[in-house]
Amino acid sequence: MDKRSYLLLRRIGLTDYEASAYLALMIKTRMTAKAVSRKAKVPITRLYGSLDSLSEKGFIKAYPGRPRFYEAIPPDKAIQLYMDYKRKEFEKNLSKIKAVGEELSREVENNYWKELRVKPEEIMKPLPSLRAAEAETAKLIEGSEDSVYVLTAVFGWLHKVRSYVEEAVNRGVEFRALMLSPEANPKNVRRNVPAENFYVRSALSAWYPIRCTIADRRKAVLILWASTNKETFWNPIMFKPYLTFHPGVVGAISDMFEKMWNESERLGNG
Repeated sequence: MDKRSYLLLRRIGLTDYEASAYLALMIKTRMTAKAVSRKAKVPITRLYGSLDSLSEKGFIKAYPGRPRFYEAIPPDKAIQLYMDYKRKEFEKNLSKIKAVGEELSREVENNYWKELRVKPEEIMKPLPSLRAAEAETAKLIEGSEDSVYVLTAVFGWLHKVRSYVEEAVNRGVEFRALMLSPEANPKNVRRNVPAENFYVRSALSAWYPIRCTIADRRKAVLILWASTNKETFWNPIMFKPYLTFHPGVVGAISDMFEKMWNESERLGNG
C-alpha cells in the first residue's frame, strides 16, 4: 500500500477501510469484493459497507451481477464527485440544524429571557408613583457632586426640593433647569434660587414627552408622558416614572438635554 496516498485519503475524510479498499481497486480495472478484501486486507464482512460508502462518495463504480464487480474512479474525477457529495451533505446538515434550531428557539426562548443576568427592570427601575419619583429626585439632588439637569414643564415642584437645590448650588453643583411649557415663567423660578450657578432657560425646541432630573450624568429619574393631544403639558392619559443608573440610558438623556439646552433661550446668567 502507498502509505502517503493512504494518509492523504484519510486526511480528506475516508475511513481506514475505505482508503485501503480504494487503493486496492486502483491496481486492477475491476475487482470482486473478495479480491478487494484480500488485496486491502479488510475483513469481507466489513468491506461491503465500505464499498457502498465509496460508491456513494464518488470514489468507485459498482457493476451489478453475480458476483458484483467494482472499479476505481480516476482520482481527479473522484475528488470532484466527493466534493459534490460533501457539499450536499453539508447543505443537508445545515438545513437540519436550522430546523432543529428554530424548534429549540421556540422551546427555550422564554426561559432564556427569564434567566437573564441583567433584567430590564435593572436597567430602568419602574417607580410606583409620582410621589416616589419626587422622593428619588430629592435623593439625586442631595447626593449630586458636579451637575444637576432638570427638564420640566414649569418647575412647579421646585418648592418641594428647594432646600436640596440650595444645598447643592452652595457646594458648587451646577444646576440647570430647562422649562418646556410656553406658560412657564423662568424669571420667577430664577428668583427662588438666586445663586450664580443656578441656571434657568426656556426651551425653544418642539414639545418633548419626557420629564427628567439627571445627576452628574450618572443617574436619572425620568417620566415618560403620553396624552390625548400630540403636544400637551397637562392632564396626561398616562405617565410612567423610572429610576436608572444605566450609563447608556443616562448618557443618551443627558445628550438630549444638552442639545435642547444649547438651542434654548438664555435668561440672565443662563
